[in-house]
Amino acid sequence: MTGALLLWGHALAALAYALVAVALLRGGDRGAPAALFRAALGATALWSAGVAMQITLRPEVPSLLEALRDLAWLAFVAALIERTPGAVPRSTRILWIGVAAVIVVRIVVDMTIGGHLSLAVAMVSAIGFLVLIHNLYGLAAPS
Repeated sequence: MTGALLLWGHALAALAYALVAVALLRGGDRGAPAALFRAALGATALWSAGVAMQITLRPEVPSLLEALRDLAWLAFVAALIERTPGAVPRSTRILWIGVAAVIVVRIVVDMTIGGHLSLAVAMVSAIGFLVLIHNLYGLAAPS
């Protein structure tokens, strides 16, 4: 029962993310943040489809798709915040680069070593995302 729920839930999520991404292609803003938003939605659709089909795929494929999804969302958030010149301190830009580097390391570890080290790198990248969002929230707070 749980396996079927996992499969159908992720399949429906993949369909929903893909439909939203296609719907956003029809009109609206054509700037970098909008394009990266559509790319992030597409990457999330691919990841959801990968999780839904994980029985038929190689074991590392859903994890690689998850890392690519994370990179797409990181690029979207960076482009969204960078629209305001001078609003982002240098430390936040360094943190973006650091989180992206950790995600790339995760991809390399997934493709070579895998196992518990891959899980540890995934947890470090999740913590980096949380610190980044905390810093961005602090930037958005009224002074």
